[in-house]
Amino acid sequence: MTGSAMTIGSQQAGARVDTRADASLGSDGKAGGESDVGTLALFKFTLGTSETMSISFDARPMTQAYASNGSGSGTNAIARLAWSVNIKNVETGQLMLDYSPGKLNGESLSSRNGQAFGTSTFDPGWLNFSAKSLQLNANDTYMLTINQGTFANAMQKTAVPEPGSLALFGLGLLGMSLMARRRK
Repeated sequence: MTGSAMTIGSQQAGARVDTRADASLGSDGKAGGESDVGTLALFKFTLGTSETMSISFDARPMTQAYASNGSGSGTNAIARLAWSVNIKNVETGQLMLDYSPGKLNGESLSSRNGQAFGTSTFDPGWLNFSAKSLQLNANDTYMLTINQGTFANAMQKTAVPEPGSLALFGLGLLGMSLMARRRK
């Protein structure tokens, strides 16, 4: 997230947040990565006059999941984002803004499994997001909460041949060795 998240007087106060989570495996097993930067950034504020609050920012969401060829049907890789902002009236408990844009949440999910190996990528480029709160009352106290998270999980389970396949393979090898012995 980059942009001018707040103004103090007439001066813009910029903000920049980068998050990354990785999970990878070199052999069978499970791996997970999670990065929660600014998981719960809280701001309490009171307005001197009633009005709405607008939130606007630019972001470049990107997730990627990869499953290698031959990794087995039990293999999966998942990457996703989670981001939300809300404003709640502390006295009444009323939610004045609840904003969770799809491009930073459910639409950002990338996944692959051993049956659909390869890479899945969600990368829509730079996007602009904006939302507007309900009317905020003068002299009420509000809580602004910003949640952000990046998640990655991987599980690899190599395909193991079934006993029948192994037995058939073994019989084939035995037959080939008997044929070779007979020819000599």
